[in-house]
Amino acid sequence: IGSENGGIVTVKALDVLGRQLVNSEETIDKGVTAKKLNVSEFSSGLYLLQITTLKQEKFQKQFMVK
Repeated sequence: IGSENGGIVTVKALDVLGRQLVNSEETIDKGVTAKKLNVSEFSSGLYLLQITTLKQEKFQKQFMVK
């Protein structure tokens, strides 16, 4: 996650039906921050990550194969 000023970031994981599986809110520092998301209970399939900061909202497709 990249942020010019740092601040609060919200990360949500959604399944293909739009159901919210994870909702995490954290404060990050300026620059690039790496975060781990526990997906051990997820089934194989397609998921969407919604990453929201004060200045932007981004969606990213993720495939998971077990």
